[in-house]
Amino acid sequence: MNFRNVLSAVDPTLRGAQELAHLIGEPLRPLSLRRLLNRALAWRMQHQSLIRHVFVLMLENRSFDHVFGYSGISGTDSKTGGMTEVDGLIHRDGTNIIDPNTGETIHTSQDAPFDLRGIARDVEHEFLDVMEQMCGRAAVPMDGRLNNGVYPRANNSGFVSNFMRRQPMSADTPNWSPATPMRCFAPANLPVLNALALEFAICDYWFASHPGPTWPNRFFVHAASPSDEGQADSPPDVDIGLAVAGVNPYHFRNGTIYDALAENGLRHRVYSGNDCPQVRGIRARDILLDSVPGQLAQVAGPNLVSLRALQPDLQDPNYAVSYVFIEPDNGEPDHVFAGVGVRCNSVRQNDMHPPSDVRDGEALIKQVYETIRNSPVWNQSALVILFDEHGGFFDHVADEARQQAVRPGDGAVDQTHNFQFDHLGVRVPAIVVSPWVGRNVVDHTTYDHTSVLATVEKLFGLHTLTDRDAAANDLLELFSQITPRTDARETLPSPAW
Repeated sequence: MNFRNVLSAVDPTLRGAQELAHLIGEPLRPLSLRRLLNRALAWRMQHQSLIRHVFVLMLENRSFDHVFGYSGISGTDSKTGGMTEVDGLIHRDGTNIIDPNTGETIHTSQDAPFDLRGIARDVEHEFLDVMEQMCGRAAVPMDGRLNNGVYPRANNSGFVSNFMRRQPMSADTPNWSPATPMRCFAPANLPVLNALALEFAICDYWFASHPGPTWPNRFFVHAASPSDEGQADSPPDVDIGLAVAGVNPYHFRNGTIYDALAENGLRHRVYSGNDCPQVRGIRARDILLDSVPGQLAQVAGPNLVSLRALQPDLQDPNYAVSYVFIEPDNGEPDHVFAGVGVRCNSVRQNDMHPPSDVRDGEALIKQVYETIRNSPVWNQSALVILFDEHGGFFDHVADEARQQAVRPGDGAVDQTHNFQFDHLGVRVPAIVVSPWVGRNVVDHTTYDHTSVLATVEKLFGLHTLTDRDAAANDLLELFSQITPRTDARETLPSPAW
C-alpha cells in the first residue's frame, strides 16, 4: 500500500495525511498511518461507486473448524499488514468428553466424509441443541427458558453429548459414530473453498447471527431480524409450506434489504437452484408477483429466476442488478410441502446441507465464481460466500466478547425460550472475493450475517434496517486495492470427485 497512490486515488488534490483524514471524517490520531489508509480506501469504495454488484452465495450447515480448521492457511493480516494465520485446529486439539464417568474423550480429526449417508440423518441444531453444543448439557435449562434472558457462557463442550443423545444409531445409520460432529475436512478434500480462501480473503471470526437453525439465520441476512414472529427454532413444516406458497409469508417490521433497494431505485435479483428457496417465504416487495399457491414456477417475477440464468445474464456488459442473492438447490422433497400443494422440483442438492455430498456444493461454488470472474461485470463486483449456520459441527472458539450481539430492536423476542437475539451462534466459513481484494488475506474482524447488509447499505447509500445491522462491521476495508487485480485466477480446481 503506497501512501501517495492512495492519496491520489482518493482525491488527486490532497496534499497530506491531515487533509486525507479530514476528508474521510477520521481523526489523524490515534490512527496509525496504515489504519488511516485502510479507512481511506474504504471511504473511496463507498463514495466512488467502484463496486456496483454485490453477490451473496449462502450455503448450509457447516462450522468454520469443520471446513477450515485444518487448512493451515496463513497470509496477510487485513488490519496490520503483517503475517498471520487463521484461528483453526493446527496448533490445538479440539475435544469433547464422550463419557463423563470415565473421562473418555473424542478428538477432532481430518477424516470428515463427503456425505453423511449411513452415518447420520443430519446433526441437530435447533435452539436448545445449539445451547448444549456451545455451553454443555448442564447449562441447558430444564424448562428451555433462559433465566432472565441471559444466555449461558460458551465452552463448546457439548457437541458429542448432543449428537449421541439426539441421534443414536438406527437402521438408517449403520455406520453411526459418536465422533461425527468432531470430524473435519482435510484441505485436499475441499479444494475449491481452499483455493478461494488463498486467492482472496478468508474471515475467521464470522459467526452465525443466531445460535439456532437455518430459517432465523437466513432471515438475518435478508432483514437483520428473526422476523416479527421472533422464532428461535425452525418453523413447522406446514408453516414453511404456507410461507413458501405465499399464503402466509414471514413479515419484518422494518422491511428487508430488497425493500430498501427498491425504495432507492436499485435492482435486486435472487437466483435459485430450485422452485422452493427460503427467500420465497418472506414478505418483501418485488421478490414475487401475485403469488398463487401451487403455481410457484409460474408466478415468479423478474427478480426471482433460475440459477441457470446467471451465466447468460452476466454476459450483458450493461447488467444493472446491484444486489444478487444466490440460493442453492436445497433438495427439499415434494412431500415436505404437500399439504399446500407445493412442488420444489429439486434437481441435485448442492447446498452442502447434511447428509448431502459437499462436492456438489464445491461444484456450485466453482460455477458461481467462474461465471462472475469471466464476465464483463467482474471489475465492478464483490462475491461473499458464507454458510448460514454451523449445522451441529464442532468449533473451538468460545469467545464471549465476540459472541455478544446487539438486539435487533424491532421487538423480536422468542417467548418460548425467553431469548432476545442478543447472542451470536457458532463460527461459520466466510470468504470475500473481488478484484479489489488482495491475495491471501486473513481477516480477524468479528462479523455476522448482518455484515453483508451493513456493506450493501454503505456501498449503495441505503438506510439500516435494525439496530443489528447498524452496529455490524462492514467489509469495506477488505477492498484495499488501488486498481482491480488482473491476476485473479480464471478457473478453480475441480471438486475432489
